[in-house]
Amino acid sequence: MDFKVKGMTCSGCSEGVERTVGGMDGVMSCEVNLAKETAKVLFDAAITTPRRIIERIQQMGYEAQMMG
Repeated sequence: MDFKVKGMTCSGCSEGVERTVGGMDGVMSCEVNLAKETAKVLFDAAITTPRRIIERIQQMGYEAQMMG
């Protein structure tokens, strides 16, 4: 699932989102594109939800929403 992530200003920001979201229970992978302000997250819907992923990104201080 793709998410729009606003507020990242450097590669450290995007790496932090990748590491934090990627470490969540049920998340298999998280790839962040800093230039496009997107995160592609592969997750198990039986373990986590898009809302939980958005909340985790927001806790880091960024804006996040589902795309599409």
